[in-house]
Amino acid sequence: MLLGVPRWMKQLKDLQDRLAVTVWADLPAVQAWSYGVPEEYLRSLVKDWNRWLAATERQPPVGAHEFHEARGQRIHMVRVAGSGTVPLVLLHGWPTSYLAFHRVLDPLLSEASELILVSLPGFGGSVPLSRSEWTVRDTVLALVEVLGNQAIGQFVIHGEDWGSQVAREMALIVPDWLLGVHVSAGLNGFLPGLQDDLATVSPTETQRLHALAAFAAQGGAYRQLQSHRPDSLAFALADSPVGTLAWMIDKFQLWRPDDTLSDFGLGRDFILANATLLRQAQACASTRRTPRMSIRNGTPSRLSSAYSAPLTTRSVRSPKSTTISSAGSNTAKAGTSHRSMHLMSLCPIFVLSSDTFRRGNEQTNG
Repeated sequence: MLLGVPRWMKQLKDLQDRLAVTVWADLPAVQAWSYGVPEEYLRSLVKDWNRWLAATERQPPVGAHEFHEARGQRIHMVRVAGSGTVPLVLLHGWPTSYLAFHRVLDPLLSEASELILVSLPGFGGSVPLSRSEWTVRDTVLALVEVLGNQAIGQFVIHGEDWGSQVAREMALIVPDWLLGVHVSAGLNGFLPGLQDDLATVSPTETQRLHALAAFAAQGGAYRQLQSHRPDSLAFALADSPVGTLAWMIDKFQLWRPDDTLSDFGLGRDFILANATLLRQAQACASTRRTPRMSIRNGTPSRLSSAYSAPLTTRSVRSPKSTTISSAGSNTAKAGTSHRSMHLMSLCPIFVLSSDTFRRGNEQTNG
């Protein structure tokens, strides 16, 4: 069970004590979600959180938790052995964590030889950040060092949200390491110049672009704040577990505003486990800096020849890497800018197709 409490997490009693003395805002009632997270909903969720924390019978968390250091940064990963032949590296986004993959864990284990769930720097066990300016490029270089030392051979990489940018840059920097790249809920770097060439896109793509523009205008205030003034908010959230929960829930509702789903399709266990991880790993502040640091990041150039060849302990044929969007089957050589890829829908949770691994197996096995 991926949603278990890892041994390295701090004791939970301090979190329970803080929840017990929550100071609630005194606000007049408004239409649900029109001003943000409704108090009634949040109070109910906090009660569930207390019960979740008080549970005495928990399944032990699955996989081996490892901690590495690269480029001065602590890197946490969870490794789970599978029954397939192709290793798969999974990269989460914001405001989630490696826990976001809990629903796809079982089906992926039948296709992958190993799952490597990475906590991006500033998230989960990969805290604290080692310096004030940490970019996507820094994350990629740190992962290249860590994964290279593990000698896992060629692998498939999946990235969601911020993780999609890391996955893309991995393909640019060490393409020979990758059998394929799969991304979801991420557009940066994948659709260069598309908005300047709307005459050549399909009606469906045009509709989705307009929807993205509307979301950016109406629901993107949080990103503007975190891209320019993240620390002011970070102090408040680091001090208040309920504030952290509310800020996270607000984003889930923005991305999936379905009133019939009280857990936004994510599952309450995931929501509570993710909030607990944010709080107990003391990642509330550093995760807020992700957009601020990333907007300073340029496209990295190819690394030196020392990283140009795959580090592998087994004989693997070197196929062309492919970049695959979760909304279509168009492919292109990793690192190649192309407009033909289908637009990816905004979604905080996803299901990976086993076709990715079957393609990798066929290429690996010749």
